[in-house]
Amino acid sequence: MLEPAIGSAPPLDAGAVASGHVSGLEAAGTFTVNSTTAIRGAEGESATDGARVDLGANTAYQVSRPTAEATRYTYAEGATAYQKEVKEAFEEPTYETAELGRPLAESLLADRIVAETIQAVEFERDGTIIRDGRQLAVYVANETDSVDTEVLFRDEEITGFSATLVLDPETGVVHQLRTERTTDAFSSGEPATVVEKLRFSGVGSTDVEQPGWVERLKSGED
Repeated sequence: MLEPAIGSAPPLDAGAVASGHVSGLEAAGTFTVNSTTAIRGAEGESATDGARVDLGANTAYQVSRPTAEATRYTYAEGATAYQKEVKEAFEEPTYETAELGRPLAESLLADRIVAETIQAVEFERDGTIIRDGRQLAVYVANETDSVDTEVLFRDEEITGFSATLVLDPETGVVHQLRTERTTDAFSSGEPATVVEKLRFSGVGSTDVEQPGWVERLKSGED
């Protein structure tokens, strides 16, 4: 468990937080995870990804929107993924079955992202918030010198940076991880601001249902 005291709290241990996050989600059994990336400036792109996960059943249903013109639906049983892709330029969706390198449900725990971010960012305790009746600890970072760009955002020149980490000190689950940086990483001739947000919700109360098109794909109808 993480000590919720303010001010004198020791630096966060990346490995301990990531491990506690995984343990908390495994104990809960199910969760919903959403991630977004938004770019202001440059070409103003954005991407969203949402998934419902049942670790006990080893199933996950993920909806990804890598661009405004495409949506990818993935239902996975273990490492077997059934995929449907819809593109604005085509009238009919496309379907395929793929074998992933690891179970999709396991990969959506996002422990690597949590560990890498905490390893690179010098967070400070910033009080608590109440969400869904639970008291969550808040950590923040607000200066460019609070992030180690040799660990995170490599080869980028960062001229602005902030980050927020929200976690449950009782369960260990990270409920939100957000970073915002101003960077020269894009070839637009001007700095761009990139906001990346990872949020876990529905911990222990998420249902994962198989979409109807998956059964048709399994039977070879699509």
